[in-house]
Amino acid sequence: MGDLKVISYKGERVLTTSQLAEADGTESKRIQNKFNENRALFSEGKHYTLLAGQDEPIGTEPCAGKCSRHVIVV
Repeated sequence: MGDLKVISYKGERVLTTSQLAEADGTESKRIQNKFNENRALFSEGKHYTLLAGQDEPIGTEPCAGKCSRHVIVV
């Protein structure tokens, strides 16, 4: 794993799903699946934030219309 790029969302440092996958040595889809299987254990706004559309964190590459929702860990 290389150095993680610092990403901010509403003044908070966050990790994207792809960063978590890279750190864990797996694919983003696996992180998403495990999150969805255990969603009841997490509170939105405390453990994660779901972003939609143009609501992208600072420091990420633009989605160019190919992203629907991202899981961002807060």
